[in-house]
Amino acid sequence: MKGGRSVGQVSQAVWHLKGEDISSLHHKELMAIEEALDTGLAAVRKKQASTILHCNKNMEYHSMLEQSGKMLDDESKRLNFVLQQQEMAMEENAMEMENAYHQQRVRDYNSQVPFAFRVQPIQPNLQERM
Repeated sequence: MKGGRSVGQVSQAVWHLKGEDISSLHHKELMAIEEALDTGLAAVRKKQASTILHCNKNMEYHSMLEQSGKMLDDESKRLNFVLQQQEMAMEENAMEMENAYHQQRVRDYNSQVPFAFRVQPIQPNLQERM
């Protein structure tokens, strides 16, 4: 064993540190144990505060990510709506342009074809029936 201690002495030291069988300890030994406990307690409290701070930062970060995600979803919905409106307007413009193109083609055709060659509705010959 270290320092020439016997198993009995180590066991007794462990009991003392656990708070068992401290009635046989002297004032200096009790103060040393108290100081060790205070140091350990301070370390535990420091670790606890650090953990709580870290947890709070994680919660804030998570909240910020959720807000950013919601803002991105909202922006995506708005942009999809704008895109849909623009597509509808483009389709409407294309239909108007196509309609205007066909009307112009009909006017151009009618102005180029002589009147004699234009299609006239077929009427029955009334003289043949009589």
